[in-house]
Amino acid sequence: MKVIITEEQIRKFNRESANQGKFSKALEQLTISFIGKENICDLVAVTTDEKNYVVLVLFNGPSSYNLSSKLDVFLKQFLPIKVFSLITDTECNN
Repeated sequence: MKVIITEEQIRKFNRESANQGKFSKALEQLTISFIGKENICDLVAVTTDEKNYVVLVLFNGPSSYNLSSKLDVFLKQFLPIKVFSLITDTECNN
């Protein structure tokens, strides 16, 4: 079976299939305030069990090597959950 991925699919997450929990919106808003809307192509926060979250960020351009760990520390200050962020560098048109 062949799978073709377009550039648009790489620049956007499929929110319909994302398992979002009660802290997902807050994590997304905090991430935007920390990184800056102009630097984000797309982001989504997903959960496995309401206590563990992953924040996926498509960063517009090159990010610093430790941005993900800085974001983790920032997010943990506000919410009583375990969070891991994954930042992928890409190019997008905001």
